[in-house]
Amino acid sequence: MDRLWNLHITETEFIPREIPEQSTDFDSHIPDDYMITAIFDSSEKYRLIEEYGVGYYTEKEDGRLLFRRGFTNIDVMISWLLGFGDKVEVIEPMEIREQIKKIIQNALDKYK
Repeated sequence: MDRLWNLHITETEFIPREIPEQSTDFDSHIPDDYMITAIFDSSEKYRLIEEYGVGYYTEKEDGRLLFRRGFTNIDVMISWLLGFGDKVEVIEPMEIREQIKKIIQNALDKYK
């Protein structure tokens, strides 16, 4: 909604068009090659729901959120995860966990 401006009402009627079912199967066009498992702080629940819905996490006994999701682009996934700061811990895969540790260490080195 932030990008909508100069709105005005017109007499033009929107008529939805039919969309073939195969066009709405995004998984067939954009495969999730990189599966991650991460644990999020409960304070990030709203964001997980907003971005992915309730079907991608389960609530643990301690309130933290166990998140499982596939991603197409590893760099986008890492950037997204880093946006949560210390409110997330990647459990698997170990390669992603190690990459995130390296990025955080490099950032820390800049602030020494």
